[in-house]
Amino acid sequence: MEKIKGIKNARFVGECVKSVNLRKECFIRSGSPSDVTDEDVNVLVDELQLKTIVDLRSDRELKLFGNDRGKLINRARKHGGASTLNYESFPKMITTMNYLKLIRSNLSWGEMGTIVPYSMLGVVKRSFWSVERGSMGIAMDAVGRGGLLGLYRAIWDYTPGSSESAKTGWDLCRVLRLCATAKRQPCLIHCTAGKDRTGVVCALLLAAVDVDRKEIVADYHASHVVVPPDCKDAHNVSFNADEKSASHFDKMLGPAGKEKLKPLRGAPAEVMEAMLDEIVAKHGSLHQYLDHIGFDAKWRAKLKGSWVATAKM
Repeated sequence: MEKIKGIKNARFVGECVKSVNLRKECFIRSGSPSDVTDEDVNVLVDELQLKTIVDLRSDRELKLFGNDRGKLINRARKHGGASTLNYESFPKMITTMNYLKLIRSNLSWGEMGTIVPYSMLGVVKRSFWSVERGSMGIAMDAVGRGGLLGLYRAIWDYTPGSSESAKTGWDLCRVLRLCATAKRQPCLIHCTAGKDRTGVVCALLLAAVDVDRKEIVADYHASHVVVPPDCKDAHNVSFNADEKSASHFDKMLGPAGKEKLKPLRGAPAEVMEAMLDEIVAKHGSLHQYLDHIGFDAKWRAKLKGSWVATAKM
C-alpha cells in the first residue's frame, strides 16, 4: 500500500490472489503501527473506514520494546474518527508452554543440563541475560536452530480444550473468528514485523476461503522483500521499533545474540510451504485443521460471506 508511509510492511491481505474474488479492503496486514503518521490515519480511517485493530504482540514484547498500544487509536481520536475504531489485543499467539516446547525440542542433552543451573544462577548473578554463556544465550541458540518453521509450529500446533488451554487460553482461533465477523471489518492485523504471527493468521484466513495454495505462499513471501534476510535489524522484533526501543534490544542481545537469531529473518516461500505441509500431514487438510481449532465450516462460511465477492460454497 503505497499510501501508507509510517507503518512498515503494510498491504492488503491477498493482494496477489486471483483464484478467489476477494474484497481486498476487508483486511490489511502490517508491522507495528508505532510510527503511524497523520496521513496514514487519513487513509485508514477516512478512505478504508477501518473498524478494528488486531494486535498480535505479546505483553512481554511491549514491555521490553515500548508499549505503543492505543497510539493509532489516539491519532484517530485527534483526527475525529476514533468513535468507530476498536482495538483488540491477542497476546497469547504463542503460549508459554509452546514456546518452551520450541526451546526444548532444539536443545542438546548437554544444553539441557546447563540451562537450569544457569537460570538459577541468573536469579543471584543476573546472568540470565548473558548472551554468550547464560540460559538466555542457550535458549536463543535453540530458537534459532528451530528456525521460522519451528516458530510457526509454536503458533499453530495446539490442542484446544486441553488443561493448558483452560489455564492460559489461546488466541489463534479467537483472531480468526473476530476477522470473520463482518461488522468488525475492515481489520488491520499486525504484530511487530508483520510477517510471522501475522503471516500465519493471514495464511489461515486465505486457506479458509479456498485460496490457491501457491497464492497463500506468495502472500506470505511478499514480506521477504520488506524484511529481507540481510536486513540491518538482526532480529525482526526491532524491525519497526523506535530508536530507544531498538537501542535497548541491541544492548540486551549484543552482536552474538543477534547472530543466534539470524535464522528468523526474512519470509522464505519454502518456510510457508513446509508449514502448510506439516499441518496437512498432521490433520489431513487445512480445513480439517481449522475444524480442529474451532474455526469450523460455520465460521468459514461467515468469512466467505463478507470477504469473497462471489462466494464459492
